[in-house]
Amino acid sequence: MGWHLTRDKYMSKEEVQKLRKTLEDRANADLAKGRVSGVKAWMIMDLALSTGLRVSEIANLTVDDLQLKGAEPLLWVTGGKGRKKSSRGKAMRDPVHLNKSVVRHLREYLDWKKVIAEGDRAEDLLFVTKRKGKYTTRALQLMFKEACRRAGLSGDYSIHSCRHSYGTYLFQKTKNLRLVQKELRHRNIQTTTVYADVTPEEAANSVNGIWD
Repeated sequence: MGWHLTRDKYMSKEEVQKLRKTLEDRANADLAKGRVSGVKAWMIMDLALSTGLRVSEIANLTVDDLQLKGAEPLLWVTGGKGRKKSSRGKAMRDPVHLNKSVVRHLREYLDWKKVIAEGDRAEDLLFVTKRKGKYTTRALQLMFKEACRRAGLSGDYSIHSCRHSYGTYLFQKTKNLRLVQKELRHRNIQTTTVYADVTPEEAANSVNGIWD
């Protein structure tokens, strides 16, 4: 493998909850005051934590990549890491399933984009800067770092920690490595096996009360 899922690469569930609350509280405060930064940060990080998208994939999302209607809501990732083009030279698209909470959040966000007269056509970017440009991966990384600072979390985490956290807890919930592989869009399941490792929290809970 070449690397292991060490504790500094993913957040505990308590840390994720703390980060989410901090982001949501700031978003609500900014919304009440007519500011946009907190609203966008909350949507971006909620999506990162709820899908495990890579930071570059988040930056490249368009409105048309969302499929929020129907019984199987999802988003489409175009040309993900390691994804080859089709025989016709077009970038391949991969589906990522969305939970009910993030679907509701995305619908509210799209409605808000209309209110602030921000592009909501199919080809428009889902997330744009104050200057209506595309976010750089560095800008999103700094956004995450600022959110961690506000939440009192370790500065060692990167925005990629959202992906690792999602993979870790999706496997803990489902025990389905193939499912995790598909949702994270790993080409080789060996890459996904890091999420099957026993976490320190699981080990601590397992040994407690063994003779009770």
